[in-house]
Order: sequence, then C-alpha cells, then structure tokens
Amino acid sequence: EVLFAGARGLFGEDVLGLQVVMAAFDLGTVYLLVLVGRALAVPRAAAAYALHPLVLKEFSQAAHVDAAAVFFLVLAALLMVKKRNTLAVSCLAAATLVKLFPIVLLPVLWRRVGWKRVLLYLLIVGAPFAALLAVGVWPFTGLWTFARYWIFNPSVYDLVVRAIGLTVPVERAHALARPVCAVVIASGIARLTWKMSPEDDRSVLRAMLAAILLLLLCSPAANPWYVAWLLPFGLLLGDRATLAWTGTASLAYAFYWAG
Repeated sequence: EVLFAGARGLFGEDVLGLQVVMAAFDLGTVYLLVLVGRALAVPRAAAAYALHPLVLKEFSQAAHVDAAAVFFLVLAALLMVKKRNTLAVSCLAAATLVKLFPIVLLPVLWRRVGWKRVLLYLLIVGAPFAALLAVGVWPFTGLWTFARYWIFNPSVYDLVVRAIGLTVPVERAHALARPVCAVVIASGIARLTWKMSPEDDRSVLRAMLAAILLLLLCSPAANPWYVAWLLPFGLLLGDRATLAWTGTASLAYAFYWAG
C-alpha cells in the first residue's frame, strides 16, 4: 500500500508512475546483483537479469509490485553474504510485506540467523497486521479468497488434483489438493533446513532457491511474474532448471491467446 500511495503521490493516477517506481526497484536489483555477483564470483548475473525478457515484461512494463519484493529479497541475500544478519532479516521482512512468498524462507534461514532474529522478523511482519486488527480491519480476506479459489498455470498441484479426482468429484479434489500440497511444501522445506550448511553462503542461497521453487511447483497459481522470483538465485547459482522455467514462463499467456 505504501508503494501504491507513493507512486500516486508522485505521478497521480497515471500508470506510468507505477512503471517508473517498479523500474527503479529493478535497477536497484541489478546493482545488488553486481555486488552479490562479485562476492560469489558470478560477474554476469546482473547483466543477465537486466536483460531477461521476463523481468522487462513483468516488472518494468507490467509494473507488478513483485519487483519491490525481489529487490528486498536480493538485498537480504547480499546482507547475509556480508554477515549482517539483523539487517538481512529486516529486509526479508520488508520483502514479505510486499508479497508474502518470502515467509517460506524463514525456516530455511533460522539456522543461519538464529531464533532471536526470527522473532525480529515476526515482529516487523506482524506489526502492520496487528495495527489493522486493532482498528477492527480484518486484513486476510483477500489472501483467503486467493488461496482458496485462484488457479492459474499449476504444475504439481494440477497432478495432485487429477490423481485425487480419480476417486472424488473435481471440486472436492481441489479442496483436498491444497492441504496435500501444503504438507509437501512444509516437508520439503524441513528437509532443506536440515540438509543445508548454515555457514556456507551458496548452500543457504541454494536452499532459498529450492524453497521458492517448491512453493511455486505446489501452488495452484504460478503466474509468470511469480516465476521471476526465482531468477536472481537461478543466475547466481547457475541453476539450469530454474533458468529454463524463467525462460519459458511467458508461454502461460497462450491461455489467453487460445481464448
């Protein structure tokens, strides 16, 4: 909401204003990738991100606020590499307040940052919600509706629905598939947390990438701009599967072309 209000305050109701703001976050992400790339000896990651068609289309042109979430997420990664874990957790909380997906990284990062910083993260993320609840506003209605009904471009989730749908009606299959996939995500993240080396920067970043990937694979909705969440980590780690998905994610728009 702060981002939308800021864009409106600077540029009025013109959508170009929001595009400018998101493009600025994108440029910030490019700069951060230069710094992280130097630390991890991946000098081309920033240029590859800046020129990636998915980023140009979904962030700078379509002005999805995910650009801001990715900026804070990469900033958190940079700060972790520099061993500034308190600031890193604060940036992760900022990313979560833009889009909720980074919350799945908290179990993975717990072993890296410690439980006190986990509490700091929860305080930062929880404060705005607590303020809304204090004035009688329930802030989770949209999230509940999205989580319960929204479906677009699913992968593993769709396979689970089809498997369950062999024995129950399709509506019931969708209702059952969501908790099944939630269990898969939770189990996978627990395994990632157990297996990663908390002092190894690459191991931590790989666990972060795998957690986001697992979330998207098991989610009922994997919009193309969601897939862009993976891109910074895929480039830094040279993960071919991730890069392949970011390169083909826009094919989901064929759904609209087909009518």
